[in-house]
Amino acid sequence: IFVLQKVFAGLLAKRYVGLGILLLVSIIFLFLSVLPFVFTPSNVVCSTRFFIPGFAYSLSFATLLVKIMSLRSYKLIGLGGELSNINQFLTVLFITGVQISMGIHFWYIEDQQLGFMRTRLNDVNQLEYACVFDRIEFVQYLVFVMFLILLCAIYSIFVRNESKNMGEAKFIMVYSWLCIPIWVAWVVCLIVLPRFWAEVIVCVGILTCATLMTLIVFLPKLHRISRLKYDVKRSGMENGGYKVDTDFMFERPYTLPTSSRSSNKYSVKTNPRFISSFDTSLSY
Repeated sequence: IFVLQKVFAGLLAKRYVGLGILLLVSIIFLFLSVLPFVFTPSNVVCSTRFFIPGFAYSLSFATLLVKIMSLRSYKLIGLGGELSNINQFLTVLFITGVQISMGIHFWYIEDQQLGFMRTRLNDVNQLEYACVFDRIEFVQYLVFVMFLILLCAIYSIFVRNESKNMGEAKFIMVYSWLCIPIWVAWVVCLIVLPRFWAEVIVCVGILTCATLMTLIVFLPKLHRISRLKYDVKRSGMENGGYKVDTDFMFERPYTLPTSSRSSNKYSVKTNPRFISSFDTSLSY
C-alpha cells in the first residue's frame, strides 16, 4: 500500500515499480506456500505441498534475475534508453512457466500417487491420513530453482556496482549468495534425516529464504523510498534548479559539469543586463 501510494502520488517513476510489486507478490507466495503443510492431508493438500513451493521459488528468483538483467540493460543502452515492461513480465512468466511445466510433469505423469493420500489405522482403530511425499523426487523437482539461484548469484557479481534503483544490485547479490549455503543445508537435511522431519525441513527452508528476501532485498529499498524528500515531477529550485529524469526511480538527480554545481560556489550572484557588464570570470 505504501509503494502504491508513492506511485500514484507521482513520487516514483515507472521503470522498476512493476518488478518491485511482482517481487512483493512472490514473497507473499513464499510465505503462503507453507500453509498446505499445516492443513489436514487431502488430495488437494497433498498435491499443493509438492507443487506450490516450486512455483513460489521460481517466481521469486525469476523476478530477481529479471531485475538485475534490467539494471545491466539500462547501463548498456545509455541515457534515455527504454526497456519494455511487457517484455520483462513475459520473461518472468516464461522462466516461471518452466517450473510450472515441471510441476505438472511430476504431478500427473511421473508419480501417479502424488495426488492421493495414504490411510492407516492407529492403535485405537482411528483412521489416519498421510501424504505420499517422495523426498528425492521433490529435490529433483526443484533442480531448476537451484539453477536460477546459481544464475542470480553469478550474474549479480557483474552488476554489483550498478547504482541505479538505489543500489539494489548489491542487495540481490548478498541474498543470492546467502541462499546457496541455506539450500545446501536444507537439502542435505531433507535427504539424510528421517522421513518424519521432511515437512518441517521444507517449511524451515521456505520461511528462511522468504524472510531473508524480505530483510535483505525488499525492506532496505522500502526504507530508502520512505527517505525520498523530493518530487521527481517537479523542477526548479526545489530540485536544485534543474530537471530530473522521471524514469529513473529512487535516483537522486545529477548535475551536468559546469552547470548549477559551479554556481552554488558563489553566495552572491549577479544578473547582467548588458553585454558590456558581462564578466567572464564570474559564474552567473
